[in-house]
Amino acid sequence: MTRRRGSSVEARQDSSVEASPNQVTQDERERDEYDSDLDDKERCLSLGKGIPDKCHDKKHKHMYVDEWFDTEKEAMLRYVDLDRFGMLQRRPREGKPLYCNCKSKGCHAHLTIGPVRPRGGKGIGLRGCLQHNHEIDQDGSEQLAFASRDEALQFFQDTLFEGTSSGRTKGNSKEFQCRVASSKKCKQKFSIKPLLQQRGKSPKRDIEKQIHVIQGVLRHNHVLEVKDKRIQPAVKKAAIEKMKSGVPPMEVFRSQEIPSNPEDVTDRPIMPNYMLKLHSRHVGRHITPNMTEEEGLLEWLKSDFVRAYHPAKQELHDVPVDVKEKMLEDYDDFVMVMMDERQREMLRKHPKVLFGDSTHGTNKHGLELMSFHVTVDNGMTYPVCHALTPTENKRAARACIEVMKDLEPEALGKTEVLVSDMSKSYALAWEEAGLQDVKHTVCGWHFKQVMNTFFHHIYILNNIA
Repeated sequence: MTRRRGSSVEARQDSSVEASPNQVTQDERERDEYDSDLDDKERCLSLGKGIPDKCHDKKHKHMYVDEWFDTEKEAMLRYVDLDRFGMLQRRPREGKPLYCNCKSKGCHAHLTIGPVRPRGGKGIGLRGCLQHNHEIDQDGSEQLAFASRDEALQFFQDTLFEGTSSGRTKGNSKEFQCRVASSKKCKQKFSIKPLLQQRGKSPKRDIEKQIHVIQGVLRHNHVLEVKDKRIQPAVKKAAIEKMKSGVPPMEVFRSQEIPSNPEDVTDRPIMPNYMLKLHSRHVGRHITPNMTEEEGLLEWLKSDFVRAYHPAKQELHDVPVDVKEKMLEDYDDFVMVMMDERQREMLRKHPKVLFGDSTHGTNKHGLELMSFHVTVDNGMTYPVCHALTPTENKRAARACIEVMKDLEPEALGKTEVLVSDMSKSYALAWEEAGLQDVKHTVCGWHFKQVMNTFFHHIYILNNIA
């Protein structure tokens, strides 16, 4: 990124001995000679009233600014550079030079930008005094100026992106803050916006090409850990392109170059769950409101994670060959068995104990969600197979077990314990699938629920008797 600045710069600080009001310095003589050729109207628009080239407060040390530029845009960029901490407030006036003065009451620091008598071909002046009569409030806020919105966004992408939230749009500006602001009590909060906001009936400008500033607290007050960072857009885009080309999500995950030593990891990788989410969002099937029920069902059946199905009494038309291959022949009710690559991997890693259960009344179609789970290293369970079915019965359970057997026969051959509710459907389905003998146990939660109901009935009968 390149910024163009004025080549003529004059910033001077007076000595502790003040000059006499009547004393004319060589510099002042040059200024008077330079300005003498301007008539009253030109003087009003350039130097007089609008751009004073001297600070009238004689009671402090001065730090004059007197610079010339080709365009007003270059002068504005330079003005923001000089006012890095945003101490000056802008007072735009239609048809008049831009005047900026200090926000602190009683401070004489000021800058003015406007047309002046050309010097060296440069006709825009930046003049004023930057000597404040108070301490600059160091609250961490600062501002950076860029020639266009694209340049500001590029700088944000290169330096500030990974530690910030996704941002929210507010008018012509976009606001960001630290991703872990609440947990780390980080004060980072800034916005990207045009330097001069459009007001009233002023003519509409091309917002994208205006000078933009990144303004606010830009720095974190904590160490930015890898888990707190955002995934770089380039990494995310490359993963999506691979999945669109046919590479399975888990293969894309494994292809990432992640150092074995956690201390060597600097950029946040895409984890399996988010990789699957990206696949579903950008590669998977999309159901639209205009689709019929049959069209929506076919879209789901085309998905790779749907392994087997039966449409019940509903007849599907124009069924692709790959979808026909998934259809269960010896089935008379609706069922859809689902198992993705991540679930297959978890079944291979933890095959010894298999849990089976179903939810009831959780969707408007009255279908139950049958699930098989395994126990992972942290003691929690992870679903490895699902099925949508009208009832929790032996045939639906067998459809799931047959799918797992076909996809991961070695893993299912290592299963030693089958856990389910009080129903025998899961155990009978396991036997009919022709698998090895396993120990069938009842889930503790289901057993407790049944016993509570049983003793409650006993208590009622005893009281009636």
